[in-house]
Amino acid sequence: MLTVRVTAEVEGSGPTARQMAVDRAELTAMEELIRSWVPETDLEPFRGLMRHVRAYVKQTDVLRTTRDGNLFRLEADVTFRELPLRRDLAAALLPRLPQKPALALIARPTVPDNATGEMLPGRAIDPAVRRLAETLEQLGFSVHVPELDGRLTAQSIETAFQGGVEQVGTMARQLDQTFLLACEGSVNSRPVQPQANVLRVEATFNARLFRCEDGKMLESLGITSILQSVEITEGARLALEDAAAKLTTDCVSALILAAAALRTAEPDAALIIIEQPPDADTVESLAAVLRELPETVSAEVLASGPVLGRIRVRTALHMAELADLLQQTEVGPYRLELKKAVGRDIQLQIVPR
Repeated sequence: MLTVRVTAEVEGSGPTARQMAVDRAELTAMEELIRSWVPETDLEPFRGLMRHVRAYVKQTDVLRTTRDGNLFRLEADVTFRELPLRRDLAAALLPRLPQKPALALIARPTVPDNATGEMLPGRAIDPAVRRLAETLEQLGFSVHVPELDGRLTAQSIETAFQGGVEQVGTMARQLDQTFLLACEGSVNSRPVQPQANVLRVEATFNARLFRCEDGKMLESLGITSILQSVEITEGARLALEDAAAKLTTDCVSALILAAAALRTAEPDAALIIIEQPPDADTVESLAAVLRELPETVSAEVLASGPVLGRIRVRTALHMAELADLLQQTEVGPYRLELKKAVGRDIQLQIVPR
């Protein structure tokens, strides 16, 4: 549930004016909520949703009312059913996306049993993650699993999860996809009855969505599934797989909303992605060259690791002009080789002259 506090005013008096003010407050609150998720200035594409605002409002608490001549003013807390609104908003946004976002998918290799404090043998979460990846691909998303091609190791992923959100965000900045979906699971098992052989297995599947451009965590999603099993490892695998299936719709909604919000606050921002930069100093030198351009507002180094470098540039140049300029740019003993330019993203390599 999400609560938005708003004020509304209408002309008139009595119960009719009060209901009109409540209706206007709910509509205003929904507009503010949509803009908080997707900073769109034009809400016209979402008018169909907004005509059914009552379907998403759980309750409206009127805090105070005042009168000023013929004006009736009202302040209220409007509480929304968040998940149905996010899902329907994502469905409305999907046709407006130029393309579905590419994402990397990682999973923490270890799954703890909180009842015993021990780790389950094997990789109990893998079937759940495979099912999630397959479903996302069937829906048209480009899903990359960096552990499969050796870009990341199980040990480096485990270490990142142990380090918390900041460490996983650092890992996200080293990937060349738009988003990273980081998944982990845990279980809690106990006998259904004292001395029984059948276990009650409660599995929690969590997925955090990171923006690879700057490593920021955008969403944290989670769900629990419960089943009975005579064997803890098999029961955990099945319960985690069921939980992941239930969470897929919310993962898709989060991806669509995040993709729609990309750089809307900075429409002049471009992202330069550098494959395997020679070193961090060369990435910084390229950013310094970009800062010297008269059309540049800012150039910020977001990542400069051995696998990937990222520079966010705010510039008055059109993308074609920026791409042409980069191909003519030299940085010390290196030149820039353009690999791909899509939308506001430019992918390149820094190679010897």
